[in-house]
Amino acid sequence: MRGLRRLAISAVLVGSLMVLPSAPASATTQVVFAFTGANQTWTVPAGVTSVTIDMLGAGGGGGQVGAGSVAFGGGGGAVSGTLT
Repeated sequence: MRGLRRLAISAVLVGSLMVLPSAPASATTQVVFAFTGANQTWTVPAGVTSVTIDMLGAGGGGGQVGAGSVAFGGGGGAVSGTLT
């Protein structure tokens, strides 16, 4: 549980956190992070037993890399997981 006390999220990705407290009448809280160009942090509140993270990365831009040569950007990505 100590590892969940502080969660750092790279600002390269846009993410969403679903927080499930351990109280009997559990409620879900969503925290949304938008791109800022810097690392962003979030501290897990006391009593939370699991955190579900959904992150999306945008596709990269293409460009010209040489005389008549074109490079295409990547397709982006998505990842999801639950920390307990």
